[in-house]
Amino acid sequence: MRLAFQGKLLSAGLKPYELASKENYYWFPPEVVAARKQVAFVRPNKTKGGRALVGSKILKDRTGAQLGTQGWHFGMEVLPSLWPCFGFHLRSHVAFTLNGIPYSDAAKQHRLRRRECKSWFNDRWADMIQAAVAQLANGANELLLPVNAKESFALPLLPESFLSPVRFVWEKDKELPPYQPDEEQPAEAVDDDADADDDEEDLDE
Repeated sequence: MRLAFQGKLLSAGLKPYELASKENYYWFPPEVVAARKQVAFVRPNKTKGGRALVGSKILKDRTGAQLGTQGWHFGMEVLPSLWPCFGFHLRSHVAFTLNGIPYSDAAKQHRLRRRECKSWFNDRWADMIQAAVAQLANGANELLLPVNAKESFALPLLPESFLSPVRFVWEKDKELPPYQPDEEQPAEAVDDDADADDDEEDLDE
């Protein structure tokens, strides 16, 4: 099951990133999904949406000289499941690149995720998973995973749904946060380690 799904991701042009556990997740390069392109999908409640899976910004130093293009790329880790549901868990990841090449420093990847994704709430993460699956299906009503040259098995595009007896509520407002569309973020100084003297200018979000 895992190999079939991973093979689908590789054949679709996604690139692997090795985690500390030696497992891989697979991220969308701009050759597969252009930066800031809104990928259309349908939510479990039948409403339509669109989310970017790739974004980028220009890095500049204090003098204004360009250092390169830093990209963020949505990625997925595939976890087969036999219980309580037979299928897959898809775990979200975000890879960061400089001029298309992932940062090799795992600590830097972690710092960038904490800084760049700190305002992403559950609705956005859920939408991005749905958009990623829709992108892989390429307009079909189901996701086909080949297991050999002649056979494949199909997965529905919508995830399994369940009703939880509890929910998260903001303590301040006693209500859920509003829906968050993709938004451009203002330029800010890079403040982690080797980038401490650089400025950032948004290109795409």
